Amino acid sequence: ATYTRDWGDAGITNFTAAWNWTETDVDRAGEEVGRNRILDLENFNPENRGIFTVNHMLRDFRFMVRASYYDDWVEASNSGDPAYTPGGTDYDLDCTLGVDNCYDGEWIFDAEVGYTLNGRYDFIVGAQNLFDEEGPTDLDNVASNAIISGNYKTTTTPWGFDGGFYYFRFVASLD
Repeated sequence: ATYTRDWGDAGITNFTAAWNWTETDVDRAGEEVGRNRILDLENFNPENRGIFTVNHMLRDFRFMVRASYYDDWVEASNSGDPAYTPGGTDYDLDCTLGVDNCYDGEWIFDAEVGYTLNGRYDFIVGAQNLFDEEGPTDLDNVASNAIISGNYKTTTTPWGFDGGFYYFRFVASLD
């Protein structure tokens, strides 16, 4: 959904909201497909994701703020699930520490400011993941009280695990 508001001399603002709902169900699996793969296919991607963006233009300046929401997700790691039989698709999700790795959702914020000089030169400063959210600690490490996965933070976050990205861009338009 998009809504545009003209504020007169104070500029123009575009408000945009987008939402995605994803549900995956594995109906059939061969014996070569294990329980953890089925659980990952069904739960690894967040069911809900929302993006809310505000863009404001004021003469030669432009401003953007974006809030992205990522729902909970699961990384399967339970090899001893009694509800699973090879070739089947039934399993029990177990979020107990040390069994399946269940992570909470998160809000991530981006921002950008741009200025156009003489209609040809754009100077842009921005940040993706403005508040440097690296993602949660890898639950395999918490369960074992050691860094057994080789990573302190989980690498499965839907928004990336490496934190904030800050940038400056210069664009020259040739007429």
